[in-house]
Amino acid sequence: MRLKIFLIGLLLTVCQMQLVRAEVIPIEAEGSYILSIDFAENIPMAKEYALEKARQAAVEQAGIYVESHSEMQDFKLLKDKVTVIAGAILEVLKDDYRFNHSDDGKTIEVICTIKARVDTGKINLKDIVDREQLLETIQEKDRLIAELMNREQTDANQRLFMIAKYERALDVFNLESKIDWNELMSTAQKLNALDSQNSTAFRATALYYRNNEDMRTVAAYCEKVLAASKTPLLSIEALSQLGDIYFNEFNDKATARKYIDRAIALAKKTYSRSEIEEFVNGADIEINKDGRLTGRTNSIRELYVLKSDIEDVTPTFEAITVLEGLTLIEDKIYNIKYRTDW
Repeated sequence: MRLKIFLIGLLLTVCQMQLVRAEVIPIEAEGSYILSIDFAENIPMAKEYALEKARQAAVEQAGIYVESHSEMQDFKLLKDKVTVIAGAILEVLKDDYRFNHSDDGKTIEVICTIKARVDTGKINLKDIVDREQLLETIQEKDRLIAELMNREQTDANQRLFMIAKYERALDVFNLESKIDWNELMSTAQKLNALDSQNSTAFRATALYYRNNEDMRTVAAYCEKVLAASKTPLLSIEALSQLGDIYFNEFNDKATARKYIDRAIALAKKTYSRSEIEEFVNGADIEINKDGRLTGRTNSIRELYVLKSDIEDVTPTFEAITVLEGLTLIEDKIYNIKYRTDW
Protein backbone atom coordinates (compact mmCIF):
# COMPACT_ATOMS: atom_id res chain seq x y z
CA MET A 1 0.00 0.00 0.00
CA ARG A 2 1.42 3.36 -1.02
CA LEU A 3 0.34 6.21 1.21
CA LYS A 4 1.29 9.70 0.05
CA ILE A 5 1.20 12.28 2.81
CA PHE A 6 2.81 15.70 2.89
CA LEU A 7 3.54 17.50 6.19
CA ILE A 8 3.22 21.30 6.14
CA GLY A 9 4.31 23.26 9.23
CA LEU A 10 4.14 21.97 12.77
CA LEU A 11 0.41 21.33 12.95
CA LEU A 12 -1.92 20.51 10.07
CA THR A 13 -5.55 19.62 10.50
CA VAL A 14 -7.39 18.69 7.36
CA CYS A 15 -9.69 15.95 8.62
CA GLN A 16 -13.10 16.49 6.98
CA MET A 17 -14.71 13.11 6.34
CA GLN A 18 -15.39 11.58 9.74
CA LEU A 19 -19.09 11.36 10.62
CA VAL A 20 -18.67 10.16 14.20
CA ARG A 21 -15.47 10.63 16.14
CA ALA A 22 -14.24 7.87 18.36
CA GLU A 23 -14.54 8.72 22.05
CA VAL A 24 -12.81 7.50 25.18
CA ILE A 25 -15.51 7.59 27.87
CA PRO A 26 -14.81 7.30 31.63
CA ILE A 27 -17.12 5.04 33.61
CA GLU A 28 -17.47 4.46 37.35
CA ALA A 29 -19.51 1.54 38.66
CA GLU A 30 -20.11 -0.34 41.88
CA GLY A 31 -20.83 -3.94 42.82
CA SER A 32 -21.21 -5.74 46.11
CA TYR A 33 -21.27 -9.22 47.61
CA ILE A 34 -22.44 -10.32 51.06
CA LEU A 35 -20.00 -12.75 52.59
CA SER A 36 -21.33 -15.24 55.16
CA ILE A 37 -19.04 -16.06 58.05
CA ASP A 38 -21.09 -19.18 58.84
CA PHE A 39 -20.40 -20.70 55.41
CA ALA A 40 -16.65 -20.19 55.73
CA GLU A 41 -16.48 -17.86 52.76
CA ASN A 42 -13.28 -15.89 52.41
CA ILE A 43 -12.50 -12.28 51.62
CA PRO A 44 -10.51 -12.86 48.38
CA MET A 45 -13.41 -14.84 46.90
CA ALA A 46 -15.93 -12.19 47.99
CA LYS A 47 -13.79 -9.47 46.43
CA GLU A 48 -13.77 -11.37 43.13
CA TYR A 49 -17.58 -11.64 43.19
CA ALA A 50 -17.96 -7.94 44.02
CA LEU A 51 -15.53 -7.00 41.24
CA GLU A 52 -17.48 -9.09 38.73
CA LYS A 53 -20.74 -7.38 39.72
CA ALA A 54 -19.10 -3.97 39.42
CA ARG A 55 -17.81 -4.92 36.01
CA GLN A 56 -21.28 -6.06 34.94
CA ALA A 57 -22.67 -2.69 36.01
CA ALA A 58 -19.92 -0.94 34.03
CA VAL A 59 -20.70 -3.06 30.96
CA GLU A 60 -24.35 -1.96 31.19
CA GLN A 61 -23.22 1.66 31.16
CA ALA A 62 -20.81 0.99 28.31
CA GLY A 63 -23.63 -0.63 26.36
CA ILE A 64 -25.44 2.71 26.23
CA TYR A 65 -22.49 4.25 24.39
CA VAL A 66 -22.06 1.23 22.11
CA GLU A 67 -25.73 1.33 21.12
CA SER A 68 -25.65 5.10 20.56
CA HIS A 69 -22.46 4.87 18.48
CA SER A 70 -23.93 2.10 16.34
CA GLU A 71 -27.30 3.80 15.83
CA MET A 72 -25.52 6.93 14.60
CA GLN A 73 -24.17 4.72 11.82
CA ASP A 74 -27.70 3.47 10.98
CA PHE A 75 -26.69 0.08 12.34
CA LYS A 76 -29.00 -1.68 14.79
CA LEU A 77 -27.50 -4.17 17.23
CA LEU A 78 -29.36 -6.80 19.22
CA LYS A 79 -29.09 -6.39 23.00
CA ASP A 80 -26.88 -9.44 23.41
CA LYS A 81 -24.47 -8.10 20.78
CA VAL A 82 -24.37 -4.73 22.51
CA THR A 83 -23.39 -6.48 25.75
CA VAL A 84 -20.70 -8.59 24.11
CA ILE A 85 -19.14 -5.57 22.36
CA ALA A 86 -19.34 -3.41 25.49
CA GLY A 87 -17.58 -6.10 27.51
CA ALA A 88 -14.87 -6.46 24.89
CA ILE A 89 -14.00 -2.76 24.74
CA LEU A 90 -14.35 -2.00 28.47
CA GLU A 91 -11.02 -1.48 30.23
CA VAL A 92 -10.95 -1.51 34.03
CA LEU A 93 -8.33 0.96 35.23
CA LYS A 94 -8.70 0.77 39.01
CA ASP A 95 -10.67 -1.11 41.66
CA ASP A 96 -11.20 -0.12 45.30
CA TYR A 97 -12.89 -2.08 48.09
CA ARG A 98 -14.66 -1.20 51.33
CA PHE A 99 -16.32 -3.45 53.89
CA ASN A 100 -19.55 -3.12 55.90
CA HIS A 101 -19.85 -5.51 58.87
CA SER A 102 -23.33 -6.53 60.00
CA ASP A 103 -24.37 -5.78 63.57
CA ASP A 104 -24.57 -9.50 64.44
CA GLY A 105 -21.08 -10.13 62.98
CA LYS A 106 -22.32 -12.96 60.74
CA THR A 107 -21.96 -11.22 57.37
CA ILE A 108 -19.67 -8.76 55.69
CA GLU A 109 -20.72 -6.73 52.67
CA VAL A 110 -17.80 -6.33 50.29
CA ILE A 111 -18.29 -3.31 48.03
CA CYS A 112 -16.14 -2.83 44.96
CA THR A 113 -15.94 0.45 43.07
CA ILE A 114 -14.20 0.45 39.72
CA LYS A 115 -13.03 3.14 37.39
CA ALA A 116 -13.06 2.08 33.77
CA ARG A 117 -13.19 3.49 30.28
CA VAL A 118 -14.71 2.63 26.93
CA ASP A 119 -13.07 3.46 23.62
CA THR A 120 -15.74 3.62 20.90
CA GLY A 121 -12.93 3.60 18.35
CA LYS A 122 -12.60 -0.13 19.09
CA ILE A 123 -16.14 -0.85 17.88
CA ASN A 124 -15.66 -2.57 14.54
CA LEU A 125 -19.08 -2.75 12.90
CA LYS A 126 -17.74 -4.40 9.77
CA ASP A 127 -16.34 -7.28 11.80
CA ILE A 128 -19.70 -7.63 13.53
CA VAL A 129 -21.58 -7.64 10.21
CA ASP A 130 -19.21 -10.18 8.65
CA ARG A 131 -19.24 -12.45 11.68
CA GLU A 132 -23.03 -12.35 11.97
CA GLN A 133 -23.45 -13.21 8.31
CA LEU A 134 -20.92 -16.02 8.57
CA LEU A 135 -22.63 -17.44 11.67
CA GLU A 136 -25.99 -17.28 9.87
CA THR A 137 -24.46 -19.17 6.95
CA ILE A 138 -23.11 -21.84 9.29
CA GLN A 139 -26.49 -22.14 11.02
CA GLU A 140 -28.19 -22.53 7.65
CA LYS A 141 -25.75 -25.34 6.83
CA ASP A 142 -26.49 -26.97 10.20
CA ARG A 143 -30.21 -26.91 9.41
CA LEU A 144 -29.61 -28.34 5.94
CA ILE A 145 -27.35 -31.09 7.32
CA ALA A 146 -29.98 -32.04 9.90
CA GLU A 147 -32.66 -32.13 7.21
CA LEU A 148 -30.55 -34.26 4.87
CA MET A 149 -29.82 -36.73 7.66
CA ASN A 150 -33.56 -37.42 7.90
CA ARG A 151 -34.03 -37.90 4.18
CA GLU A 152 -33.95 -41.18 2.33
CA GLN A 153 -30.32 -42.30 1.98
CA THR A 154 -30.00 -42.01 -1.81
CA ASP A 155 -26.78 -41.23 -3.65
CA ALA A 156 -28.09 -37.74 -4.50
CA ASN A 157 -28.95 -36.96 -0.89
CA GLN A 158 -25.62 -38.33 0.31
CA ARG A 159 -23.83 -36.02 -2.16
CA LEU A 160 -25.80 -32.97 -0.94
CA PHE A 161 -25.06 -33.97 2.66
CA MET A 162 -21.30 -34.11 2.05
CA ILE A 163 -21.31 -30.80 0.12
CA ALA A 164 -23.05 -29.10 3.05
CA LYS A 165 -20.59 -30.67 5.52
CA TYR A 166 -17.53 -29.50 3.56
CA GLU A 167 -18.94 -26.01 2.99
CA ARG A 168 -19.64 -25.71 6.70
CA ALA A 169 -16.11 -26.85 7.54
CA LEU A 170 -14.63 -24.17 5.26
CA ASP A 171 -16.87 -21.50 6.78
CA VAL A 172 -15.69 -22.49 10.25
CA PHE A 173 -12.09 -21.95 9.12
CA ASN A 174 -13.01 -18.27 8.67
CA LEU A 175 -13.95 -18.00 12.36
CA GLU A 176 -10.62 -19.33 13.56
CA SER A 177 -7.59 -17.17 14.26
CA LYS A 178 -5.20 -19.92 13.14
CA ILE A 179 -5.70 -21.92 9.97
CA ASP A 180 -4.35 -25.35 9.16
CA TRP A 181 -3.67 -24.59 5.49
CA ASN A 182 -3.19 -28.20 4.45
CA GLU A 183 -6.50 -29.19 6.02
CA LEU A 184 -8.23 -26.23 4.38
CA MET A 185 -6.88 -27.21 0.97
CA SER A 186 -7.80 -30.86 1.47
CA THR A 187 -11.38 -29.90 2.37
CA ALA A 188 -11.62 -27.57 -0.64
CA GLN A 189 -10.45 -30.35 -2.95
CA LYS A 190 -13.00 -32.81 -1.54
CA LEU A 191 -15.75 -30.21 -1.99
CA ASN A 192 -14.64 -29.41 -5.53
CA ALA A 193 -14.71 -33.11 -6.41
CA LEU A 194 -18.40 -33.21 -5.45
CA ASP A 195 -19.30 -29.80 -6.92
CA SER A 196 -16.99 -28.54 -9.67
CA GLN A 197 -18.54 -25.04 -9.61
CA ASN A 198 -18.57 -24.42 -5.87
CA SER A 199 -17.66 -20.81 -4.98
CA THR A 200 -16.80 -21.74 -1.36
CA ALA A 201 -14.23 -24.27 -2.60
CA PHE A 202 -12.80 -21.75 -5.08
CA ARG A 203 -12.49 -19.08 -2.38
CA ALA A 204 -10.69 -21.44 0.02
CA THR A 205 -8.30 -22.48 -2.76
CA ALA A 206 -7.56 -18.83 -3.57
CA LEU A 207 -6.78 -18.20 0.11
CA TYR A 208 -4.45 -21.19 0.15
CA TYR A 209 -2.46 -19.97 -2.85
CA ARG A 210 -2.40 -16.42 -1.50
CA ASN A 211 -0.79 -17.79 1.63
CA ASN A 212 1.80 -19.41 -0.66
CA GLU A 213 2.21 -16.11 -2.60
CA ASP A 214 1.26 -17.69 -5.93
CA MET A 215 -0.63 -14.65 -7.24
CA ARG A 216 -1.30 -15.93 -10.75
CA THR A 217 -3.16 -18.90 -9.31
CA VAL A 218 -4.95 -16.66 -6.79
CA ALA A 219 -6.19 -14.46 -9.65
CA ALA A 220 -7.41 -17.52 -11.57
CA TYR A 221 -9.41 -18.81 -8.61
CA CYS A 222 -10.82 -15.36 -7.82
CA GLU A 223 -12.20 -15.32 -11.37
CA LYS A 224 -13.77 -18.72 -10.65
CA VAL A 225 -15.33 -17.32 -7.47
CA LEU A 226 -16.85 -14.47 -9.49
CA ALA A 227 -18.30 -16.87 -12.04
CA ALA A 228 -19.81 -19.17 -9.40
CA SER A 229 -20.71 -16.76 -6.57
CA LYS A 230 -24.33 -16.20 -5.65
CA THR A 231 -23.62 -13.76 -2.80
CA PRO A 232 -22.42 -10.14 -3.05
CA LEU A 233 -19.95 -10.54 -0.18
CA LEU A 234 -17.97 -13.25 -1.96
CA SER A 235 -18.05 -11.24 -5.18
CA ILE A 236 -16.82 -8.06 -3.46
CA GLU A 237 -13.99 -9.99 -1.86
CA ALA A 238 -12.96 -11.64 -5.14
CA LEU A 239 -13.10 -8.33 -7.06
CA SER A 240 -11.06 -6.59 -4.35
CA GLN A 241 -8.40 -9.31 -4.43
CA LEU A 242 -8.20 -9.11 -8.23
CA GLY A 243 -7.85 -5.33 -8.07
CA ASP A 244 -5.09 -5.63 -5.48
CA ILE A 245 -3.22 -8.29 -7.46
CA TYR A 246 -3.38 -6.44 -10.78
CA PHE A 247 -2.34 -3.13 -9.20
CA ASN A 248 0.34 -4.24 -6.73
CA GLU A 249 1.61 -7.46 -8.32
CA PHE A 250 1.03 -7.16 -12.06
CA ASN A 251 1.41 -3.34 -12.35
CA ASP A 252 -1.72 -3.16 -14.52
CA LYS A 253 -3.59 -0.10 -13.26
CA ALA A 254 -6.28 -0.12 -15.94
CA THR A 255 -7.38 -3.68 -15.20
CA ALA A 256 -7.13 -3.09 -11.44
CA ARG A 257 -9.41 -0.03 -11.76
CA LYS A 258 -12.09 -2.09 -13.56
CA TYR A 259 -12.18 -4.69 -10.81
CA ILE A 260 -12.18 -2.14 -7.98
CA ASP A 261 -14.92 -0.05 -9.59
CA ARG A 262 -17.06 -3.18 -9.91
CA ALA A 263 -16.40 -4.00 -6.24
CA ILE A 264 -17.33 -0.49 -5.10
CA ALA A 265 -20.54 -0.53 -7.16
CA LEU A 266 -21.51 -3.83 -5.53
CA ALA A 267 -20.56 -2.59 -2.05
CA LYS A 268 -22.83 0.44 -2.52
CA LYS A 269 -25.71 -1.90 -3.38
CA THR A 270 -24.97 -4.06 -0.33
CA TYR A 271 -24.34 -1.44 2.39
CA SER A 272 -25.77 1.98 3.19
CA ARG A 273 -23.67 5.08 2.68
CA SER A 274 -23.25 5.58 6.45
CA GLU A 275 -22.22 1.94 6.92
CA ILE A 276 -19.53 2.29 4.25
CA GLU A 277 -18.29 5.51 5.88
CA GLU A 278 -18.06 3.75 9.24
CA PHE A 279 -16.26 0.73 7.76
CA VAL A 280 -13.72 2.93 5.97
CA ASN A 281 -13.20 5.82 8.38
CA GLY A 282 -14.73 4.73 11.69
CA ALA A 283 -11.40 3.86 13.31
CA ASP A 284 -8.47 6.09 14.12
CA ILE A 285 -5.70 4.97 11.78
CA GLU A 286 -2.20 6.31 12.24
CA ILE A 287 1.34 5.79 11.04
CA ASN A 288 3.76 4.49 13.66
CA LYS A 289 7.44 5.33 14.03
CA ASP A 290 8.37 2.64 11.51
CA GLY A 291 6.16 4.19 8.86
CA ARG A 292 3.55 1.44 9.07
CA LEU A 293 -0.19 1.93 9.23
CA THR A 294 -1.65 0.88 12.56
CA GLY A 295 -5.25 0.55 13.68
CA ARG A 296 -8.32 -1.45 12.81
CA THR A 297 -9.05 -2.46 9.25
CA ASN A 298 -11.56 -4.51 7.23
CA SER A 299 -12.23 -5.60 3.66
CA ILE A 300 -14.38 -2.60 2.73
CA ARG A 301 -11.80 -0.18 4.11
CA GLU A 302 -9.03 -1.87 2.12
CA LEU A 303 -11.21 -1.64 -1.00
CA TYR A 304 -11.50 2.15 -0.70
CA VAL A 305 -7.84 2.53 0.28
CA LEU A 306 -6.88 0.65 -2.87
CA LYS A 307 -9.17 2.88 -4.94
CA SER A 308 -7.37 5.93 -3.53
CA ASP A 309 -4.00 4.39 -4.41
CA ILE A 310 -5.11 3.59 -7.95
CA GLU A 311 -6.47 7.11 -8.49
CA ASP A 312 -3.44 8.67 -6.76
CA VAL A 313 -5.64 10.53 -4.26
CA THR A 314 -4.05 11.57 -0.97
CA PRO A 315 -6.24 10.90 2.08
CA THR A 316 -7.02 13.62 4.57
CA PHE A 317 -5.24 13.36 7.89
CA GLU A 318 -4.13 15.12 11.03
CA ALA A 319 -0.46 15.58 11.75
CA ILE A 320 1.65 17.05 14.48
CA THR A 321 5.36 17.61 14.85
CA VAL A 322 6.70 18.83 18.20
CA LEU A 323 10.25 20.11 18.54
CA GLU A 324 12.00 21.07 21.75
CA GLY A 325 14.97 23.00 20.53
CA LEU A 326 16.55 20.68 17.98
CA THR A 327 15.12 17.53 19.60
CA LEU A 328 12.15 15.81 17.98
CA ILE A 329 9.65 15.05 20.77
CA GLU A 330 6.70 13.86 18.70
CA ASP A 331 6.11 13.31 15.01
CA LYS A 332 2.73 11.79 14.33
CA ILE A 333 0.34 11.28 11.43
CA TYR A 334 -3.09 10.11 12.54
CA ASN A 335 -6.85 10.14 11.83
CA ILE A 336 -6.21 9.12 8.22
CA LYS A 337 -9.44 9.37 6.23
CA TYR A 338 -10.20 8.15 2.71
CA ARG A 339 -12.77 9.20 0.15
CA THR A 340 -15.97 7.17 0.13
CA ASP A 341 -17.84 9.05 -2.62
CA TRP A 342 -16.34 7.30 -5.64
